[in-house]
Amino acid sequence: MASQPGSPVRHGTEGPVTEIVSARLAFDTGAAEPLLKVLPPVLRLDLDDSIGDALRSTFRLLELERTFSSFGSGFIMSRLADALFVYALRTHVSSAESSHGWLSALSDPQLAPALRDLHTDLAHPWTVEELARRAGMSRAAFAAAFRRKTGDSPINYLTYWRMHRAKALLRDTESSLQWIALAIGYDTDAAFSRAFRRHQSIAPGTWRRRWRASAGHSGETAE
Repeated sequence: MASQPGSPVRHGTEGPVTEIVSARLAFDTGAAEPLLKVLPPVLRLDLDDSIGDALRSTFRLLELERTFSSFGSGFIMSRLADALFVYALRTHVSSAESSHGWLSALSDPQLAPALRDLHTDLAHPWTVEELARRAGMSRAAFAAAFRRKTGDSPINYLTYWRMHRAKALLRDTESSLQWIALAIGYDTDAAFSRAFRRHQSIAPGTWRRRWRASAGHSGETAE
């Protein structure tokens, strides 16, 4: 069922009126890959508790800007759409349906300090022992809690994020493989290339050329 923009859509004659507020977000699918992997196709959020207050308030602000459009309304609605998305993620992470994955782990009071440090400095030579110390836990307790929450080991998790960062640098910069290797925690471009090939089943230089060819880029890049 469709109608002209701004016109009401009526279905049925009884019951409460349902109001639909929509917003559109654009994002880089490559950069958003880790987030999209842990989100369901549709988020259904319960707004009836205190956690939903921010979402309800943002919906009200969006409706006010839409109804009383004035100077800067487009800019404000764009920022409100961004805030709405973040609030929706926060509400989802706090729900029972999201008790697993890296987003949930970042909200865990014990694991969060170690994860924040890891994400802040991927180039650091992290070990399970050091991450456990950052979390204030024993090595065994940290490794077990980490796997329960994320479904992966700390080292495999670190490798995934290093490879995700590597793909962003290969995609968006002209940096050499040696520079990228050092930026994400590998001593040499050879060590980085081996890790990238194990993770992606392709050499990083080849990955860069194929991505740029598919995206319509041109130019020589360093192997």
